[in-house]
Parts: sequence; C-alpha cells; structure tokens
Amino acid sequence: MSGSHDPRRSMGRLSRSLPPPPKLTWREYLLAETPSSPLQARLRQGFLMAVGFARNRLAVVGLAIVLLLVLTALLAPLLAHQ
Repeated sequence: MSGSHDPRRSMGRLSRSLPPPPKLTWREYLLAETPSSPLQARLRQGFLMAVGFARNRLAVVGLAIVLLLVLTALLAPLLAHQ
C-alpha cells in the first residue's frame, strides 16, 4: 500500500474541520471594515479615492482634457506635416 496516496490524509485535520472561506466580490473585499492585510488597506484607500474622484464630474472632464493634450503631444510627430 505504499503506492496509494490519500489526499484527505495530506490535508491535515485542521483544514478538514474548517468551512471554506466565503467568496467575496471585489467591492466587498475593498470595502471591508477591517482589512486583513496592508495591501488590502492600500487598495481600499485607492478604491475610495477613485470613487470619490469619479463622483466629481468637473474633475473627470479635466482629466479627459489633460489626457487628450498628452495624447496629442505624443502623436505630434505623426500629425505634423513636413
């Protein structure tokens, strides 16, 4: 019987007794009250900042204008006639 392998035996007692962790959506994960890691805390801050930024229509319009100007500057050599 040395060739047979029982996957339940390699899992250990603890992992068999615990229920599987609940599946969280990205929004639930990012808005958790108590972050489980420093990375989750930073992602939460960034998400809240992005949501706040997206709610401000004037800021979004300003960002679109700036991105259009940067794109125009990058493509200027292709757009210019010689």
